[in-house]
Amino acid sequence: MESKNNHQVSGKIKLTMSGEALSHELSLEKALELTRSHDIHYFELWAQNCEPVCGNVHPRLYLNRDIPKAKKQLADVGVEVACVAFGGAFHQEIVDDHAFYSRELIRTIEIAADLRAGFVNHYINLISPQFEIEFDVLDRYLLDALRRAEQLGVVMVLENEAHDITHTPEKVLQIINHFSSDHFRLNLDSTNFYQAGVEAFPHAYEVLKDVIRYVHIKNGCIFNPEAGHLDAWKGGKMSGHLSNHQIYYTLPDQGAVNIVGLINKLRSDAYNGFLTLEPHSSLENVISYYDVAIPFMRENGIY
Repeated sequence: MESKNNHQVSGKIKLTMSGEALSHELSLEKALELTRSHDIHYFELWAQNCEPVCGNVHPRLYLNRDIPKAKKQLADVGVEVACVAFGGAFHQEIVDDHAFYSRELIRTIEIAADLRAGFVNHYINLISPQFEIEFDVLDRYLLDALRRAEQLGVVMVLENEAHDITHTPEKVLQIINHFSSDHFRLNLDSTNFYQAGVEAFPHAYEVLKDVIRYVHIKNGCIFNPEAGHLDAWKGGKMSGHLSNHQIYYTLPDQGAVNIVGLINKLRSDAYNGFLTLEPHSSLENVISYYDVAIPFMRENGIY
């Protein structure tokens, strides 16, 4: 069957709540309550948002999780799934078996189709942590899943990261061009490019603008405790010419990345997809972040 997905339901950019940001301390029910309290109608679902049906579950896999219950919870509050995320590439025990990885990515794609989600977010990470592309390796992990995504009308959006083969926009474009499919596109995270020591905007955007189908928004700068930076917002190591620093996550308009410029460019280029706010901190900090960041995004024309 082909998924009747919702990835172009209007001409406006649509604000989406990150299930990952809420999953560590909130049940899906409570996360959806928070989503609706901000008048947000779209959700990025992660495996850890879904309850186990038995004790044998992995935090990044949908195997043995209660997807029908999650589907009902979403429907009950009128929240649609924008994207189903698959983080298996961050775990060596999953990556070690490329056939198992492929099966679980296909499972995620099938769940996305069932939930009428247009996108599956995925990563390269431990599949290809080196800085030279091995297309035969990528094919082993991703090609069967791509064929299933094409059958179901789901778009696999690859998220760029700071510490793997996707650390530059040029490498990302090579990978996307290699798969040569409208169902293999980019989830742009500009701050991840900044963390990699790359000019996030406008350079990375201009290189990749024709393949962007989904967007993550956060912002960051170099962690500096002397500037009053708090450990709770400190992220991982940076790379490239910034490799002796750690990243510090900020509100969208307070970091080193020109997020306002990026949003304005997305709008002028007629991007009408989803935009997910993705803070990385404790639940208390994330809730405070949303109280400021969501009004800011709406002031900048994000629905």
